[in-house]
Order: sequence, then C-alpha cells, then structure tokens
Amino acid sequence: MSRHYPIMVDLLGRRCLVVGGGPVAERKVLALVERGAEIVVVSPSLSPGLEDLKRQGRIVHRARPYKPGDLPGSFLVFGATDDPEVNGRLADEAKAAGVLANLADSPSLSTFLVPAVLTRGNLVIAISTGGDSPRLARKIREDLESVYGVYGDEYAELLKVLGRVRERAMREVADPGRRRALLERAIEADLLTLIRTGDALGVERTVRGLFDESPHMMKQSR
Repeated sequence: MSRHYPIMVDLLGRRCLVVGGGPVAERKVLALVERGAEIVVVSPSLSPGLEDLKRQGRIVHRARPYKPGDLPGSFLVFGATDDPEVNGRLADEAKAAGVLANLADSPSLSTFLVPAVLTRGNLVIAISTGGDSPRLARKIREDLESVYGVYGDEYAELLKVLGRVRERAMREVADPGRRRALLERAIEADLLTLIRTGDALGVERTVRGLFDESPHMMKQSR
C-alpha cells in the first residue's frame, strides 16, 4: 500500500515557491497558475514560457540561484532543477521548516507527489504510481481521456447541476438517509444525456422531479 495520502488542496492565493526555470519548472508553474496560486520562481534564467508569465505579472522572478531565506512563507515548494545538490538542500530546508516539497525526479526526497491529472471543470481525476512510473500514470490519464475527455464540457456541466441539487437537498431534506437516497437518484437519473443533447428544460424537469417524488422528505415550513 502506498504511504502517500491523496488530498485535493486549495491553492487560491497561497504562495508557492518554484526553484528552477526550465521546461519542468514551466509545467509546474502553469498548473499552479491555473489554480490561482501566488508563485515565486527562483532561477538565474527562465524558459520562454516563464518569461511570458513574468511579463504578464503572473509570477515573481528572483533572478539568481536558490539560497536560504527563499523558503519561509511558502505553502508548497517545488524543486525543478537538474542539480541534485540544490534539490537535496531544498528538501532538507523544507523538512526543517515543515513545508511540503516536491523534488522533480526525486520521489524519495519529496514529501508530496504530483499526480497525472485529467481536469474537466470541477471533475478532477488524479493518477499516481507513487513515483515508480510517471509515464504509466500519464498513459492511464490518456486512456481516461477517451472516456471522460470527449465529453469533458458535459461532465463539467453535470457537476454544476449535481452541485445545485446537493445544495438544495442540504437545505430542504431533513433526514440524512432520505437526503442520501435523493442524491443517489440524481446520479442515476439520465442528466448527462439531457445535457449532451442541450435539453436544458429536460434537466430542470428532472431536477424538480427528484424533489417532487417525495414531498414528505422536505422540511416543514416554519
């Protein structure tokens, strides 16, 4: 069993430090930008993509090698250099400071791993091999794209609908067991087909029907 505990972390507005300015660092930064992180990149030079992000004001660049004092205040740290000594020092300093660190190509030094990810709206499917074979993780992600990727926008919309159903159920259905049953019926309802065919009215009718089926489940009006 893997020793890694899978979690989804909210990075909005959180400071993330990326050490390195090459293609690996660029991939890390692009993923962080999409999640709304505040990003500091420490590297003597930057890839063209990172230079563009710097010109746009989307990253802060410290144009020099990593040094002690760069780490404090960081929520996550990414080591993306090809220098084992720098990565090792960064790992030691992060551990001492209690900051989670990911070191490229060094899973044994990392305190968290970055999985291969398929994202469609709020649908996020993450695949990890514990660092044993990132290429296999990417292949599995590509295989999943054949199932979820083709209809990615529809799954994103389905999640929005299911989110609204859940919010209403939390407000209006008092009994936890009945609420759970309603949410299960929502999953089993053919909402995805209605979304794929653009039948917005059908979606709304189906949602109303979930609640109308069992009016005794609703909270009594005060």
